[in-house]
Formats: sequence, structure tokens, C-alpha cells
Amino acid sequence: MEREKNEMVLPSCKKKVKIKSYLNVGEQRKLSEALMSGKDINPDGGDEFKMSYDGMNKYQNTLIELAVISFDGLEERILERIEDLKDIEDFRALIDELTKLTKDEKKKKSTKTIGNS
Repeated sequence: MEREKNEMVLPSCKKKVKIKSYLNVGEQRKLSEALMSGKDINPDGGDEFKMSYDGMNKYQNTLIELAVISFDGLEERILERIEDLKDIEDFRALIDELTKLTKDEKKKKSTKTIGNS
């Protein structure tokens, strides 16, 4: 089954970016691996951890590689062309949009009651 695709237009340069409508389980696992590889886990426990600059770059690059289908109509060298953007606001807008793919979508699920009525 082919996934739906979403399209966004970057605010400054007006280039179109096609992105996947969701990340499948395998893609989510790859993204989690990239996220965790850049963090130092607190040995005393707890939820506190720090992410290095390199770790953040790896996470964002992986997110782009997994979620972006095409950039400005082309499917080749997507990450390289995104890194060549002139305005950082375009990059931030793209990352914000891609990050939505990683959010929990429980609110969209409906609940059905099964029983005698």
C-alpha cells in the first residue's frame, strides 16, 4: 500500500517539499536510534539527558532522509540541497513540519463500544 504524501512550501524560498504522511515502524526505529545515539544518559537514572550538537544534526539528517520524498521537484541529493538553503527559517519550518510526524496521534483514534444495545 502506497502512503499518502503531503506537500509544504517553504516560507522564504517558496520551494515545494513532498513529505511522507507518516513514518512506519521501521522508520521510527531508525529515527529513535539516531536520537539516542546523540544523548548522554544520566547514570543515576531519571529522564535527564543532554544532546550534543552532532547528535542533533544526526537526528535531523535522519529525519530528513526518512521523511522527505522530494525537494523542489527532485528526488536526488535532497539533504545536500536542503543544506544549501539560504534562509535558516526555511530549514526550521521544514524541521517543524517533519517533527509533527514523530508526535503521538492517539487523539485521532476513535473508540468503539462493542456490546448489546
